[in-house]
Amino acid sequence: MHNMFLGLFQRHCRKVFGMNIQVADPGSADEGPHEELEEISYDELVQALGKLEKYQQAQALKKSLTLPSLRALYQLSGRGDPEKRNKLQIAEELLASRSETISTATRNLANPHFEFIAPQPRSRKPTVLDKAVLQEVRADILVSQLPTWVGRTPMEVGSASAGTLSADQWRTFCTIHLPITLIRIWAQYPTSDKRRQMLDNYLDMVIAVRYGTSRRTSVRRVEIYNYHIFKYVRGLLTVFPGHDLVPNQHLALHLGEMLHSFGPTHSYWAFPFERYIRLLRHANINFRTSETERTFFRVFCISNNLRAMLESENLPAFLKNFGTMIEQAMGGDEKTALLGLFAQEAEPTAIVDEKKVTPLPRDVYQGLLACVRRDPTLNCSGNYRSIYDTSSSGQIVLNAQGHLLSSIKHKGRRFCPVSHHVGDSNVIFRVSSNGDTGMRILAMGQIQLIFVHKRRRPDGTDWHQLFVAIRRYRALSQRDMPHDTYGRYTALRAGLVYEALAVPVEVIPVRNIVAHCVTCPYRNSGTSEACMVAFTLDEVSSLF
Repeated sequence: MHNMFLGLFQRHCRKVFGMNIQVADPGSADEGPHEELEEISYDELVQALGKLEKYQQAQALKKSLTLPSLRALYQLSGRGDPEKRNKLQIAEELLASRSETISTATRNLANPHFEFIAPQPRSRKPTVLDKAVLQEVRADILVSQLPTWVGRTPMEVGSASAGTLSADQWRTFCTIHLPITLIRIWAQYPTSDKRRQMLDNYLDMVIAVRYGTSRRTSVRRVEIYNYHIFKYVRGLLTVFPGHDLVPNQHLALHLGEMLHSFGPTHSYWAFPFERYIRLLRHANINFRTSETERTFFRVFCISNNLRAMLESENLPAFLKNFGTMIEQAMGGDEKTALLGLFAQEAEPTAIVDEKKVTPLPRDVYQGLLACVRRDPTLNCSGNYRSIYDTSSSGQIVLNAQGHLLSSIKHKGRRFCPVSHHVGDSNVIFRVSSNGDTGMRILAMGQIQLIFVHKRRRPDGTDWHQLFVAIRRYRALSQRDMPHDTYGRYTALRAGLVYEALAVPVEVIPVRNIVAHCVTCPYRNSGTSEACMVAFTLDEVSSLF
């Protein structure tokens, strides 16, 4: 975790790019400030020489004199230009041979022809993430729609008021917000342009980290990780000449070996420890540190005993209603949530509450009927007809009512309709093809409704199942396709779609939802309709 999100992301932004909202003109930063020699009078030099005779400790001499006075004494002692030495280093060298220094300095001070050496101008690396770029990033952050489980980046990022970003905030900033903005403003330039080269190099790092921190790995994924991380490190030396590699960048080159030997990084990274350290830092222990361990152990036992009781078949039904409250109070079952991420066809279960059923909208019902007819795993070889179709006979009438839900938990994540939370409603999902090959295609869409549906099987039993009604995001036309610069970076799994949703409502079982996706309005003109960037957040599926 620290190697990726802090060792790579934080260092690249702060040290390689340079990030400062106060820098308005990146071109002027190439030259840097020119340090001028401060004029010191003869009397000041005499006083400085007197303090050199007085003090024998470097710290005391450092505190009693200014940097210009120390630099002048250094030159008077015949040592030349102190260059980049700081106050303490100059003081230590002056006191190393104190008597000789005083003698030489006194002699040169009496020489009216002695010339001081003006300091060389200090160069400063250019700031890539300057005011103009960070303002673009902040504008995109403001309008981006993120799921609730994604860590938020402070709006003041790039300034001191943002504070110290956590590893999770660096991950969100560098894998979501920066790629969305930098591709929009830099990908338009030719490959010979420095901005395009910086973008390509940065995205190699992002892609490598996304593969390196995926919750599933394979030989192919390790190969992709190695390709992009080695390309990133080699690119650093060519795109940013003079940049020195650091141990974290070297360590990242060996992560592929660890992925091959030990599997996904989440099983051995430090995120769980960091979370508990944060909890401990904010926990109110009433200055009773000796009781902290016992309290944590007691609460741990209580929470697990309560979970075991709730899963018991002998528990009265009315007590099971407190399950949600207990899970919220105890923080939920992280193991179950984690295992849910890996189940490709995992499907949450629910029972229709007959007191809360309502008629489904006509278009949603027609979409449900088409879905059940199309998928053999849903119709169980049964022949279903619409409740509005009175001409057919000998077929099972599909129930036209459903129990609407405000949210569901699937694969450890919360999904809900757009009317409740936009960020949790944007998803990527699997769609069965209409052909006979059984192939599956992927699409992006927005959840309109979530409902539990009860239908009669051919064997006469009832089946309760969760479905979602989705409106798909429309793909770009051939005319607008050249504007999708995100499509160049296929491993990033991002692209442009039209903001206006498709009119038809599609209904799919919840198990077909793959993951959330982030959306952000695309602010460049040129397309025939308003567009937005869609950025998938899949962690474990075979999408990548």
